[in-house]
Order: sequence, then C-alpha cells, then structure tokens
Amino acid sequence: MKAYCVQLNTRWEDVPANLAQVDSMIAAARPEPGGLIVTQEMFATGFSMDVRKIAEPPGGRVQRYLAELARRTGCFVEGGVASVGDAGMGHNEAVVFNPEGQEIARYRKMQPFVLGGEKKAYSPGEAPVVFQWGAFQVADRKSTRLNSSHTVISYAVFCLKK
Repeated sequence: MKAYCVQLNTRWEDVPANLAQVDSMIAAARPEPGGLIVTQEMFATGFSMDVRKIAEPPGGRVQRYLAELARRTGCFVEGGVASVGDAGMGHNEAVVFNPEGQEIARYRKMQPFVLGGEKKAYSPGEAPVVFQWGAFQVADRKSTRLNSSHTVISYAVFCLKK
C-alpha cells in the first residue's frame, strides 16, 4: 500500500483547470490499486474566502470527481473541498472515498486560519475523523500556519496507526 500526495500549483477558483492537473499527475504516477491518494486543502479552488462562488452542496462537482477518481484508480481518495454550510458560512472539509467511490469519511477543519479571514467565511468542525485504510487507521488534521518568512503554509497531516 502506497500513499500518493498530490500538491498542485492551484489556479485560483478554476475548478476545471485544477481537476485537469490532478488527472495529469495521477496518470503520471499510475497509483497501485488499494493506495491512498491525498490532495491539498481546497485543491480544486484555492484557499478562497468567496464561499458563495466556490462552495458546493454534498455530492457537488468536486466530490463527484473524487468519487470517480477513486473508482477509476481503485484507490482511497481524500480531497479538500469547500462545502455549503449554514447562514452563509462554508465548511472547509476533507472528504474520503473508498475504491468503490463511496464516501467513508468527512472531516471539517477545526481550527480556521484567523489571519487569512477563514473564521469569517467557514465555520469550524467539532471533532477529528478517523477512517480505515487497510491495516491502518487514518486521521485527517488540516491546519494553516505561518512559517518564518510569514508565508502561508497549508498542510494535511495523516496519523497512521496499526
């Protein structure tokens, strides 16, 4: 079992271009069935605060793409999406699909990036989420922080435990 990390040079709020980038990267990597494909936070749109423009309902375009990618590759797929929330707020989420394309986990980011305005656009989640990948339990934790040059870094950390 291998994990495949997909880090795009995201085109801002350009879903078709970003999905095409993922397709190209996955075609080049040729992931083995049963693997785990992981995208970055809000990979299809960029880290946009324009919730009305980019957020999608459950089963929206990006989520359908991730489910189809899971079926096509035979891999587990985790993708960062902006989802529609309550009262005009969005949810910054990671959605996981099994190799059959079924959603098996949905994690909502618990600590919004305050300096980037995320707390004004996205409501936080309440608890971590764990899913099974073969013999491993995987927990998603998305966070954003500043590095020493004050550049924003978004990352996903997966804790694997037998």
